[in-house]
Order: sequence, then C-alpha cells, then structure tokens
Amino acid sequence: MKYFGTDGIRGIYNKEINCNLAYKVGNALSKTKKNVTILIGRDTRKSGGSILEALINGVILGGGSVYDCGILPTPAVSYLTKISNADFGVVITASHNPKEYNGIKILDNNGIKLNEDEESEFEKLIDSELIKSEILGSVKKAYKLKKEYINYISGCCFKPLKNLKIVLDCANGATVKTAKQIFKKCGAKVVCIGCDYKNKEINDNCGCLFPNNLSKKVVKCGADCGFAFDGDGDRVIACDRYGEIIDGDEMLYALTLHYKKLGFKNFTVVGTSLTNLGVEIALKKKHINLIRTNVGDKYIIDELLKNNNCFLGGEQAGHIIIKHLLSSGDGVLVAVLLSSIIVDYKKTLKNVTSVEKYSQYSENYITKNKSEIIKNANLLSLIEKLKKESLTKVRIVVRESGTEPKIRVMVESKSDIINSNIANRILDYIKFLDSSIKG
Repeated sequence: MKYFGTDGIRGIYNKEINCNLAYKVGNALSKTKKNVTILIGRDTRKSGGSILEALINGVILGGGSVYDCGILPTPAVSYLTKISNADFGVVITASHNPKEYNGIKILDNNGIKLNEDEESEFEKLIDSELIKSEILGSVKKAYKLKKEYINYISGCCFKPLKNLKIVLDCANGATVKTAKQIFKKCGAKVVCIGCDYKNKEINDNCGCLFPNNLSKKVVKCGADCGFAFDGDGDRVIACDRYGEIIDGDEMLYALTLHYKKLGFKNFTVVGTSLTNLGVEIALKKKHINLIRTNVGDKYIIDELLKNNNCFLGGEQAGHIIIKHLLSSGDGVLVAVLLSSIIVDYKKTLKNVTSVEKYSQYSENYITKNKSEIIKNANLLSLIEKLKKESLTKVRIVVRESGTEPKIRVMVESKSDIINSNIANRILDYIKFLDSSIKG
C-alpha cells in the first residue's frame, strides 16, 4: 500500500510523514460520513503537536468534529472511541519507534484498527480531492475523558494489589498520564521510571525495548515485579522480583492458564509466526490449541474477530489482546491482570509465567530493498534447503518489518549453535542480494 504499513501510517517526520499528509488524512476522515466525529489521542513526541493540528484542520475543513484527548495511549483511545460513539479514533504515534518517527493509527467506531481492505479504500480517500464543507467543523478539548479509561482498567483488577510494590517504565511515552494512576487505584505501591517526557525523549533507552533498565530498578528497590511499556502503551514486557525478563509469549501462556482455571473451555489462543514453539507444545499438553498469524497485532485482532472460539491472543514483543475486555492490545491492562494473578496465586511472576521455551536467534538487516529481497526465489530456496539439512527440528522466519527499513531473521531450535549458523548463512545471502541490487 502507498501509506499504510503493518501498524497504521508511519515514517520519519518530515519525510515519509508530514503535516500535509496529516491534513489530507483528517480531510479523508470527513469524507466517510456527514458530520463525522473523531476522537484523537497522541503520544509524547515533539512532532505530535504539529501533526495533531494539521489533522484537526483537515477534519474541520470537511465539516467534522474532533474530541482532542491530549496525551493518551492507543488502548485508551480504542476504549473511549467505542464508549463515546465516535465514528473514528485516531492515535498520533509511532509506537516503539525512535523519536524521529511518527505516525497515524486509525480505529473504527468499535476501537478496532482498520483491516487491509479498509486501509486500501481509505488510501483512495486520502488521494482524492479535498472536501470543503460550507459549515466548518469544531474541536473540543476532552482531556478529562481519560478518567473513564482509568476507571475501567483499574476495575479489571480482580484482586487488590495493596501488598505489591511495582516498578513501571512508561518509556517517556503515552502511559505517563494513566499507568501510575491505574496501579495506585488498584492499591499498589508504584515506582516510576521513564516518566519524564517533558525533559527526555520517547523510547530513548527506556521502555519495553530496553528491559534491562526495568530489571535493574526492580532488584535495586526490592519490588515484587515490574512492567515496561512502549511509546503508545499497547505493548508490555515484564520482569520478576529477581530481575528476570518475561516476554509476551510467557505472559500469554500465564493468562491462558488463568482463564482455563476460571472455567473457559474449548478456546483457541492466537499467536504469530514468532511465538515460541515451546509455548505451543506446552499449551497442547493442556489441550489448548494455538494458531499462528503474521507478526503484527492487527493480524491477531483479525483472527480473534473471525473466530468465535478465540478471545485471547498475543505476540512475543508484548502485544496481548483480550477480546472480551478491550479491542486493542493494552500493556497496562495485561500488567494489572498479571499482578492480580500473582496476588491470587500467592506466587512470583516468574512462577506463574514459567514455560519451557526453545532457543531463538534473531537478527535484523537494514535495507531499503526489503520488499524485493524478501521475495527473491533463491533466498526462499536457501531457507527451505537449510530446514532440510538441519539434523534437528528448526523453524525459520524471514520477514520484512512493516514499520522500518529492515529485514528480520529468526531461527528457532533446541540448539543455539544451529540457530546462529543458519541465521548467519541467511544474513550473508541477504547482504549479497542487497549489494547486487545496489550495484
């Protein structure tokens, strides 16, 4: 597609994404319905204010109305869009990407990201002639709406957290306005890092991409556990009281067993191509099926929506979707539920998330030729050859990033040596292909 990637419209500010594009996106939203209502939140990027203003002006030109909710996580916008009966939710964010990036996520009136067919149709609206209403639209500040979200998520806490000390790393991002308040409302004692968004940059050596910071803080202050979010709050990575990192696969496994204990039956869990094979095997032993989608929470959500047996899905990077509670991945919601579980079970976070995993080796290669390389027939043949040559069961996932100019390589087996050897052979061939294209 021309504008949309795997997670909305995204790119480096003033290059792939700029105020002119934001203006056209806002106006395109006004073309979808007369007197359209848009609810908007954003993360803490310095470029966010300019994009917000341009997008609002585009909506108003087309006669639409805007509720500006200020700094707010993606899941909060999802929830508020649904309960407020807005026609669309918009989040101005580049999620986990560095500060120089920004983006626009568009949610439907149920707070769900547009699917690929809807994105394709919306791109036509972006490129069509601007609509100019005889009566201009309006914009209202709606910062107080975040209290509705805070009350809802804290209400999902099924055991008071009054005896828990929890570290939260908000990535200097959108959860700075909600996460601490939610956990305090649940009764926890909260220690915050990555919460100085006015003086520090979003995702800069903080948040779920840098979990060692969380780990060190948890151990240093003697906390029971910790949770690190990404820039827009739809992802979470955790650590236990000893500082051991817990990824999305392990959290998904713990939540699955919890719901099974509550009496949920015959349900299927949704994972991705990167979900650890060990998790799939462990779930199968519990008579729980796991089905895989492409990497990206929108693919998980699509599968959850079309499969009535599915209400729970997630990916290794920390997107966890609990369909009956929220239409979006929500790092804070997952953190609250896991905290409730360890109180209820009287166990450490590591105890409740423990699962035997296969070894995985992951490496990224930066290239602007990612789409051409990933489809190369010789590369695909090499991958199949390496699978057949292996003396042990091995999974190989080679994919292009949907948000950055990167090819991602992951090899999984029971052997670290096999994984690294196979991955390096693939990377060497990718580099060869890239140099051939550049040459």
